[in-house]
Amino acid sequence: MTLTWLLLIAAVALLVIGALRWDLLVARWRELATPRPGTPQAPSAVDHRADHAGLHPHAAPVHKPALRRSGRRH
Repeated sequence: MTLTWLLLIAAVALLVIGALRWDLLVARWRELATPRPGTPQAPSAVDHRADHAGLHPHAAPVHKPALRRSGRRH
C-alpha cells in the first residue's frame, strides 16, 4: 500500500471515531452494567429454610403431555 492509501484509511477512521457519540455509548454501558438501586436482589440459596411454609419444587403437580384428538400423546 502506498502512503496515500494509508493516510486515506486513517482519515476515514478518524472521521468514524469522531462521529461516534462516546457520551451516549458510555451512558448506555453504565445503564446496562450497573444494577438499578430499586431492583430487589434474589435471595440466595443459603437464606432458604426448610421450615418455610411455601411451595417447594416437589409440591408442584407433575406436567402431563397434551392429548391429541385421537387420544395419543404428543
